[in-house]
Amino acid sequence: MEMVPTQSQGGSQKVSQGVVATQSEILNKGQEILNGMEGDGKSLFNKDWWYGQIMDWSMRNESFKTQMFRFVDVLPYLNSGSEVARHLKEYFAENGEKLPPVFSFGLGMGSLAPALLAGAVKKNVTQMAKMFITGENAKEALPILKKARSQGLTFTVDLLGEATLSESEAADYSKRYLELIEWLAQDATNWEPHSILDFDENGPIPKVNVSVKVTSLYSQVHETAWESTVEILKSRLRPIFNAAIANNVFINIDMEQFSHKNLTLDLFQQILMEPEYKSHPHFGIVIQAYLRDSADDIHALATFAKTRGTPFTVRLVKGAYWDYEVIHAKQKGWPIPVYTNKAESDVNYEACAKILLENYPHVRIAIGSHNVRSVAATLVMAENAGLPKSAVEIQMLYGMADQIKRSFVKQGYRVREYATVGELIPGMAYLVRRLLENTSNESWLKNKFADNISVESLLADPMLRIHEESKSILPKKPGVFYNEPPLDFAIESHRHQFLKSLNDVKKKMPYNVSAIIDGKEQKLKETFIRVNPSHPSMTVAQVASSTVTDCENAIQSAKKHFQTWSQTPPEARAKIIDQLANIIAENRFELCAIEVYEVGKTWQEADGDI
Repeated sequence: MEMVPTQSQGGSQKVSQGVVATQSEILNKGQEILNGMEGDGKSLFNKDWWYGQIMDWSMRNESFKTQMFRFVDVLPYLNSGSEVARHLKEYFAENGEKLPPVFSFGLGMGSLAPALLAGAVKKNVTQMAKMFITGENAKEALPILKKARSQGLTFTVDLLGEATLSESEAADYSKRYLELIEWLAQDATNWEPHSILDFDENGPIPKVNVSVKVTSLYSQVHETAWESTVEILKSRLRPIFNAAIANNVFINIDMEQFSHKNLTLDLFQQILMEPEYKSHPHFGIVIQAYLRDSADDIHALATFAKTRGTPFTVRLVKGAYWDYEVIHAKQKGWPIPVYTNKAESDVNYEACAKILLENYPHVRIAIGSHNVRSVAATLVMAENAGLPKSAVEIQMLYGMADQIKRSFVKQGYRVREYATVGELIPGMAYLVRRLLENTSNESWLKNKFADNISVESLLADPMLRIHEESKSILPKKPGVFYNEPPLDFAIESHRHQFLKSLNDVKKKMPYNVSAIIDGKEQKLKETFIRVNPSHPSMTVAQVASSTVTDCENAIQSAKKHFQTWSQTPPEARAKIIDQLANIIAENRFELCAIEVYEVGKTWQEADGDI
């Protein structure tokens, strides 16, 4: 074990040169990294054991891959052998794909097979999950974390699960974060200091590092209630931050789906400006390079860091929710927030890394990637800018790219594993994301260790792979009907316009609503009152109460115009309907606001109706 250095490894010097890297420098650095790898690196893709076979079948057959991941997702909820066997048959028996022996065994035998099958399959899936999950709790994870530390690796621990559905569940997560911090910190007091893992260029850094997902702390996170959501999340983060400071633990705020991104950034900046935390440097935030606006977010964070006056860390990752983001945006008819061309994500990763390095020491960079090209490019830029090795950190997922990690350790870099802790059921979503990543045709690890792509191709400039820029807005086919996309309340302008409309409508209330018959507004005779069901003292409108005579006049008017309308060509009718749709669209926010007041609809429900 390495001991404490007698002095700081460097200092907070400003970037001394331009942050640049030539292709030849990147190739040399990448080759150095690959040359330092131990073993053949094929453990994840070794066909001699269960996980390797699953990866092989999944990579060869997209249909099998989809069914396999669905089965893995549902498996923890199956309580009997017969349920496991039934689901296996429903998912796999009809596709004709060659199955693992344990699957074939269960599908082909009689009444004794289900119980045997359930045990075998669950054991294999559990072992597969344990490749990426360190344990169900801190006590189970601790020996694994300490073993990694003895091998020159440090960690950040994440509790599995996100987007809690109840306040009791959120309270349990908060309690578990506090227990995790205290348990690990207490044990860490007995760890020998490590000159690389426990020190950066300015001196000591926390031995314990915990990553927090904010959606696990509050069950009602929603963009339409932005201010109250941020306030509640701040109140739930404060005990975690206080415990972290008291126990010398680094806290990193994870980034989740794009819809929560701006709220998370706002929350991070607000709470870090509070007096108790403003001068504390051991906080971090994540930026996902596959997002089209990630560079803008980094510029904003750099400006914030300079205003705050105390540095914090930005973990730069590619992003783990690509499939969800693309599918979700297509369903909603929204612009796709991620690059749909992986090469563009790779190019953007290097561009984002450059911005972060240019803003050192106000922000510090943690390089979160298994892509040796991306890491090599960032390290070369850091070296050319005059930063010591201790000023950058390399982060990789627990259970993946072990050979690459060992290469970085030998070269004297601080390597931190993202280590998850939690039960199997909430861990299934995490496991499926890892399986998707490992079987993707564009996975760097798959290309290197399963497909044996040449080193030159693996380390090539990603700009060369951009044959056509991906489009955030998919082209619409002419003549095909498309629903009007709902409002995206993660967009600030949408929220502000909706709030403005609520205020404007409130000033106009109560509305006087008359009947219109034969194109003429009828004078109000008798009326009834429409009140806000959420606030019965608030009158929304006085509405004309039509008489029997009014109804008869309306029917006669319809009869009078029936012949003319019947002879109107469909094209002309459609044009009139289009004009009506345009009027509704122009007044969308006002109409939504009226519905919120009149019938107590939520923002999303009102927008969906309009």
